[in-house]
Amino acid sequence: KMATSAIKKNENIIKYGLVIGHATKDITPGSWVHTHNMATNLMGEVDYKYEPEVRMLQPVKSQTLMDAFGFDDTAHFDKLCSDGILLKNDTTYRRTGDKSIKMVRICDDVDETQHKLTKKQSSVFELLSTVGSASVKEICYYTGVTTSVVDSLVTKGLAQYYDDEVFRVPKSSVNSKKEITLTEEQKNAYQSLLADYKSDKSVVSLLYGITGSGKTSVFMKLIEDVISDNKGVIVMVPEIALTSQLISIFKSNFGDKVAVFHSGLSLGERLDEYKRVKKGLASIAIGTRSAVFAPITDLGLIIIDEEQEHTYKSESKPRFHARELSKFRVSYNNALLVLASATPSVESYYNANSGKYHLATLTHRFGDATLTDVMIADMNEEVSLGNTSQFSSFQFDSTGMETSMYFFSPALRSPAFSP
Repeated sequence: KMATSAIKKNENIIKYGLVIGHATKDITPGSWVHTHNMATNLMGEVDYKYEPEVRMLQPVKSQTLMDAFGFDDTAHFDKLCSDGILLKNDTTYRRTGDKSIKMVRICDDVDETQHKLTKKQSSVFELLSTVGSASVKEICYYTGVTTSVVDSLVTKGLAQYYDDEVFRVPKSSVNSKKEITLTEEQKNAYQSLLADYKSDKSVVSLLYGITGSGKTSVFMKLIEDVISDNKGVIVMVPEIALTSQLISIFKSNFGDKVAVFHSGLSLGERLDEYKRVKKGLASIAIGTRSAVFAPITDLGLIIIDEEQEHTYKSESKPRFHARELSKFRVSYNNALLVLASATPSVESYYNANSGKYHLATLTHRFGDATLTDVMIADMNEEVSLGNTSQFSSFQFDSTGMETSMYFFSPALRSPAFSP
């Protein structure tokens, strides 16, 4: 039941209001309210004796009102609008809303030891501690709990909900495969690595190539041979190097055979990629250090690019070094491990020179690219010559303008590096 009335409250008369029972505060024209009881005299003045709850409602579409009251047109509503009782808004609205997903994460600076957690709550807390954040649906799927367990952690102040916007990105077409053309030096490196792979023994090789020498092209050519033998490949790169461009290069050459593993994927996406590899639908796993766990049964090749990077070592549970795990996997599968870098780690370079690893080198840049000239400046000598700035002396051309500038590492000024 709804009616219009002159509402009296604290001796103030509001001539127009849409009333359902009693109200607790002044009602502005056009407001919708919920109350618990009906007024004794809707058409007259209403005498309020108590103040139950009042809630404002969201705007309602005219078609919804017409259906609710059984009207064929909006004439009745237009009359109420003209009398100032209802408000009509003709502003356009978006038919499509933002897509978001309900996520959960651990609150900052929490100590779970201060709270008594059930076994199910502990499993959820441990999962969030490992992955950082996850959707409610993923948590329930992987831990086997209901949403009430997650709610209890939020109530205890250990976790919090937040909405994460999801972008509906259409699938783009993959570029066509391009034929890989190698230079003479690249061919030599490729043939050396191919011989290591064909040896049917576990071999570790260091591909020592300067920046821009085309190590990726050598990888691609070698991967083609391994895939043609129906064997699997794992390619690991540092997180910062795992760009969409690199993934696009692999997918343009190998299509759906590529599975991607990195921390940016949700738990569900990681599971899907894991299952694709497990079922043999994808034979190439590319990703960060976690890709070393890809369930490739018939492994033929593992490639670790920029092998000197510290990010291949996990500092959190489970603690591991991707390079050491890779050595175990190639030993178990009689496969080839290729460590690639322009600045290899000390131990890898030592092992290559001592014969423990095989060594393949690329000393020239691909194509017409040339290396810049580099000068090593001894800043101790510069200081003795009166130059106390943080830059070495500049070389000047005939116009007196600087033609090059030399920077130095602060470590070179420590006593350990002094002559």
